[in-house]
Amino acid sequence: MTTLQTSATGTTFTLALVRMAVRQVRGLGQALANRRAVNTLQALDDRALKDIGLTRGDVHAALQKPLGEDPSRHLAALRSGAEPSKPAAWVTVERWSRTRRADADMSAHAARI
Repeated sequence: MTTLQTSATGTTFTLALVRMAVRQVRGLGQALANRRAVNTLQALDDRALKDIGLTRGDVHAALQKPLGEDPSRHLAALRSGAEPSKPAAWVTVERWSRTRRADADMSAHAARI
């Protein structure tokens, strides 16, 4: 009975590793495809880049990211006003944290009144 459980756990673990590897390979493939797409932005003139809310420096900075990183995420973060060096999840956490601090400050102010 114990051997069967260990075998099932090992199989589950192996499947989880395979799934994780497949996700990583797909993610890398998507990042490379997006890198090629961002690279085509270099052919646009400055006016066209400005129309989509980017500068030539933005495109260059996005393409300077490591090969496995998706440069389109960098550009999307620039357009949304987020800090491009931070993952979107961190930006969300920071916004939530600022909101919580503001709520706490208002509560403290209301308590003093």
